[in-house]
Amino acid sequence: MRFATCEADHLVILYGIRTLKQRVVAYRNDFCVSCESPRRAHRIRSIKFLHIFFIPVLPIGFWYQWKCSVCGRHPHHVQQATSGWKKVAVMLLGMVTAVVWVSPGSETGNSPLVTWLLRIVFTIVFPIALWFLFKPHSYVRLMDDLKKVEPAQEHLCPFCNASIVIDRGWRCSGCGVERTAVRGGIPSPDMAINSKAMGN
Repeated sequence: MRFATCEADHLVILYGIRTLKQRVVAYRNDFCVSCESPRRAHRIRSIKFLHIFFIPVLPIGFWYQWKCSVCGRHPHHVQQATSGWKKVAVMLLGMVTAVVWVSPGSETGNSPLVTWLLRIVFTIVFPIALWFLFKPHSYVRLMDDLKKVEPAQEHLCPFCNASIVIDRGWRCSGCGVERTAVRGGIPSPDMAINSKAMGN
């Protein structure tokens, strides 16, 4: 959400992007890296609009996104938020590393051997701490976790309890939700279809 101001008459325009008409169009058994456990994932279709004063004006297109049914996050995207005390600890470690390199051993009372030993140790420990702070979920590990996930096999739709039949894949005969699976250990990416395709 953004503000635009016109200096001439002091008109403030409130605009941004709104997401409307969210609907589950598919589901599958998946592995959520945020939950660190096998989960049911839902594929959500929505329409994004450019809005002015919260009134939809211009459709941008259909957007598709997989979400974990438990935590609501993308099952294969790790939240980058890191606890504050870990960041502070790594910052302090970096400052100590800099001080060890800048300060001569004569001022601290350490022998040259001890000074260089501290420099080597902190130089090794600090990059390792940084890596653990920002390390992503292992892609190889994710593939292994996905291979252990059993595909959904139920014959009744979990949303409307209607029968699941073969219709361009396994689909619910009632609400049309597709029962799908992770393909070869690698999920299909999320898609965004531009507004030109909305009329098709």
